[in-house]
Amino acid sequence: CNVMDFRKFCVKGITYGQGMTEIKRQVMMKMGLGKTVEEPPPEEPEAKRTPHVDLVDPRIDELLKDHLDPHYADVKDFLFHLAVNHEVVPEFDTKGVMSGYSASSPDEAALCYGAQHFGFSFLGRDSKGLSVSHDGQVTKVDILATIKFNSTRKRSSVIARFEEAGKERLVLFTKGADTIILQRLAPEHKSSVETRQSMETLREFAEDGLRTLCLASRELTKDEVDSFLEKWNEASMATQNREQKMDEVSEMLEVNLVMNGITGIEDRLQDDVSDTIMKMTQAGIKVWMLTGDKTETAINIGVATGLLAAEPKALERPMFSTENFEKGGAFQAQELQTKLREVAEQARQAYQQKRMFEGMVIDGKCLELALEPHNQKDFVAICRNCSTVICCRVSPKQKGAVVRLIKQEEKAITLAIGDGANDCNMIMSADVGIGIRGLEGLQAFNVSDYGISQFRFLQYIMLVHGRWCYRRIAILANYMFYKNFVCVLPQYFLGAVSGFSGQKLYNDILYQFYNVCFTFVPIMVFAVLDQDVPKKASLKYPELYIAGKERMYMNVQVSLGWIASGVWHGLVCFFIPYLVMSNGNITHEDGKANDIWLVGSVVFFLVCLVTNLSVLLETCYLNWIVALGMSLSLLAWVLFQGYISGLHGVVVTSEFYGSMQRLLGCPMIYLIVLTSTAMALMADIHAKGIKCSFFPSILHQVQAKVLAEAAPAPDPEPRTGRLAEPGPASNESGGPGLRLW
Repeated sequence: CNVMDFRKFCVKGITYGQGMTEIKRQVMMKMGLGKTVEEPPPEEPEAKRTPHVDLVDPRIDELLKDHLDPHYADVKDFLFHLAVNHEVVPEFDTKGVMSGYSASSPDEAALCYGAQHFGFSFLGRDSKGLSVSHDGQVTKVDILATIKFNSTRKRSSVIARFEEAGKERLVLFTKGADTIILQRLAPEHKSSVETRQSMETLREFAEDGLRTLCLASRELTKDEVDSFLEKWNEASMATQNREQKMDEVSEMLEVNLVMNGITGIEDRLQDDVSDTIMKMTQAGIKVWMLTGDKTETAINIGVATGLLAAEPKALERPMFSTENFEKGGAFQAQELQTKLREVAEQARQAYQQKRMFEGMVIDGKCLELALEPHNQKDFVAICRNCSTVICCRVSPKQKGAVVRLIKQEEKAITLAIGDGANDCNMIMSADVGIGIRGLEGLQAFNVSDYGISQFRFLQYIMLVHGRWCYRRIAILANYMFYKNFVCVLPQYFLGAVSGFSGQKLYNDILYQFYNVCFTFVPIMVFAVLDQDVPKKASLKYPELYIAGKERMYMNVQVSLGWIASGVWHGLVCFFIPYLVMSNGNITHEDGKANDIWLVGSVVFFLVCLVTNLSVLLETCYLNWIVALGMSLSLLAWVLFQGYISGLHGVVVTSEFYGSMQRLLGCPMIYLIVLTSTAMALMADIHAKGIKCSFFPSILHQVQAKVLAEAAPAPDPEPRTGRLAEPGPASNESGGPGLRLW
């Protein structure tokens, strides 16, 4: 799971925290500026260490020690805000000592740890509020109301009552997205120098790949609080539109705020995220990023993970940002629609020229307009021609809407992966949902189709096991139709040569167990265990996944090929025994003629043998389990045929009594079986050989490379009279049973 670390903060335009984030470092490396990358500051041996805090700045400790410093009060209020406005719960060990913090969001836990790191420790909660310690004193804070975060408000607030310097204070603490908090600042603070400096710092934090939050507050009077609580309690007890009414009440209180500061949380990427995304792109999968982060943060994450180029070419990265469509503080929707249509027309022309855009970046407010019915066609046209799409500052509702729109308009198979509650809508809207279990909680994990613990495991789910499974299931589905063609057609052929008399060819017992016993084990072993290439090769050549996208194993042409093969095999399995053994032809040395049941027994055995050997032709990974499956199917036929032939001394059916002895005692039968099997399968073998040699697919090319890598190197000094023996090959590098087919 991603690790959240409190890295930087800004109070009154002054930034605290040193060092370069990992995302910024990767971006600069990809831009070719590796020599200018700052090394992380060395840790002092005696430096204080706090979980999820990676903020190094000696100025803070000095400032907090000097109460006369002009910035002390501002930093103190900021840290006190961090310690109060949250839903964190402390954890205690068996001895009653606090061992850490637990939170539904790792961001909140990191901020609470940050306050603790600088001396403002959250101690615990009770029915009235919470306790915070600072400078050896414990401050009791009564929480009069908690206004929780939701995707519409994009902020959370608490009304706190506490004593400071012997005086009671009533304070509204609010934290949330910069776009929301900035609108709610007092008029004299919106355009102040400190606010402008803070907004510039916030942009720098976002460019460094930090997740930002704005903190603001204001003093309340007792009358304001009483009036609010009365309306709040009334709204909370409403039976209709409760949440809407509660939001309306909170809107009236969360105004005229004063900026306390800005936080920067580093969301460290998991291991191999960039490598996983690169492989998914090579596999022909379009990877989009839907995030609540700011535009600058999202772009830098996109560059760090390989979704976007470090230096985009002109006109290849359409950008739709709210800032570009605002004039005088008003959003110009008409200008956005005009730009959307222009870019959509360019995208359609580029699509016809088979020229792709690098990607599109769009924020939440622009996306809201783009998802309106009259703009959807243009939005989809741009997305269709983009290698990637990055949607930033989007709500959970918008994430789900984007997924549903692409499913509906593009008829695409969608996969959504997320790790938090805000990803649930997206995960449930996609065809396949994957939840990452980690610090963000279990909401996404619980609503998903598949759950994993790290993003890099997508490589194995999709490029290895997913691709293996698709090929096996596709062949299994076609094989089920094929083997029933082979079994049923000889009975139709018998009707054609017997004037459609209604005579049966097979014994009822054998016929009923055809799918259950005689052809069941080999195809099941194949469908569960077969590997066309080893795991390492699947990861090394992600292009193999394109076979599934292009339906190489399951399409009309392939299915017709299986049916044609079934018709051919049915013809061979029936007519060779029929022409050799019937119409008065003598095959046994006793001179007795063959009846219909003996001919039918030979045909049925050929049907079982040929269909099982057809599975062997599709198998790439040969091992003892495959051989065991073939042997069990053959053994099942021997046991059932022997049973109805009366080998155990009891007559089961008079028509078949002694048929097993006549089958095994006739050399001609062995020749019929050998000839029929060879004629039936030789067509398949030649067809596969021609395709592999003259029309190789990506799978054939990769298999050839794997076999070449697994082959032993020639002995530079061969010994006279001896041949070099190949060493054992491991399954990871090709396996003893991998075949080029």
